[in-house]
Amino acid sequence: MPQAVERKIFAAAIFFLLSALAAAGKLQLEDGASIVDSGSTNTEGFKVNVWSSGRARILSAGGSGLAHIDVELSRKFLADLKAARNSNAQGQPCVKSASFGTRTTVVWHGWTSPDLQCPVAGPLAAVKADADAIVRQLHISLRPQRTIHLPRNEPRAVPPMPSPPKRLPPSS
Repeated sequence: MPQAVERKIFAAAIFFLLSALAAAGKLQLEDGASIVDSGSTNTEGFKVNVWSSGRARILSAGGSGLAHIDVELSRKFLADLKAARNSNAQGQPCVKSASFGTRTTVVWHGWTSPDLQCPVAGPLAAVKADADAIVRQLHISLRPQRTIHLPRNEPRAVPPMPSPPKRLPPSS
């Protein structure tokens, strides 16, 4: 039998097996989404991948790790994401510092939420509350990327002393 035919038969068998397992309820596919904080010039950003089983993966400049969050919270988060995407919810723009401002978004099935640090309402408010609760459960804090210390032997300029006030001649 030619190799191309063998590959097609093998692929069909795998597809049939996975379909049968899914139909029997033995194969549960997990849903998932990512919470992304951009960071800024002085704080680390992070990315948290959250799955419907409650598993979470934290990625940051400081490293990565696996964690677990409340399953009900992860499922509520994913349901709220679905509602927000289906409602075409829009966020409002907000003014931020060019160097210190950060942006928090959620990515789910190719859809990216508006910035959740700006004012949001309706379904997006629920997504923001869920994302904040997940970040709190995982004890993620925005740490400075680096501490800048003053050089030890750097000469310091002494602030100028104010001049004594001039005395006006007495008036006659």
